[in-house]
Amino acid sequence: MADVTRNATSGSCTIVDFAWYMWMAVLFITGFLLIIACICFGLALVAKDQTMRLIIGLVGIVPVALAIWVFLLAKTHSKGHIVDVKNDILEFPKGFNIKRYQVRLSEIREINMRQDSEVWTDNQGKIRTNRYNILDINGDFGLHSLFFGSDDKRNELYSAITRINKLS
Repeated sequence: MADVTRNATSGSCTIVDFAWYMWMAVLFITGFLLIIACICFGLALVAKDQTMRLIIGLVGIVPVALAIWVFLLAKTHSKGHIVDVKNDILEFPKGFNIKRYQVRLSEIREINMRQDSEVWTDNQGKIRTNRYNILDINGDFGLHSLFFGSDDKRNELYSAITRINKLS
C-alpha cells in the first residue's frame, strides 16, 4: 500500500507509507489483546468473591482499550500524508497520536530532509541499526518532524511541497 495517488482535477496527492504487513501486525496485536481480555472476563465470571470479580473485570477492560487504541492509530497512519493544493492543506499523522494534523502549505517557510540512525545490540550480541527517514517542516505553525519508512516516500513529499511553495 506504499503508493502515491494523484487527483489531477482537485490538485491533490496522497503519499501512503503504510504497507500491508503493518495491517497484519495491527490485527495480530489487537487479536492478542482481545484474547487476554476474554480470559480476564472469563476468570471474572468464575471468581467466587465479588471483589475479585470486579478487580479481574476491570483489568480486562485495559486490553480492550489498548486494542481500540492500536486499531485507531493504524487507521490514522494508513491514510498517509495528503497534499491538498486546492485547499492549501498538508494533512499528516504524527507519532503515537490518533489525531491527524493539518498545516497550511502557504505557511511552510522551511523544509529539510534528514536521516537519523540508532545503533543497538540485541540479546544475542548482534549489532542492529534502525534508520529513520525524517522530513522537518517549519513555519508559522512551529516545527513538525514527519517520519517515513522509506526515503523514497520522504523524497516524494519533499518534492511535492518544494514545487508548490517553490522552496529550495
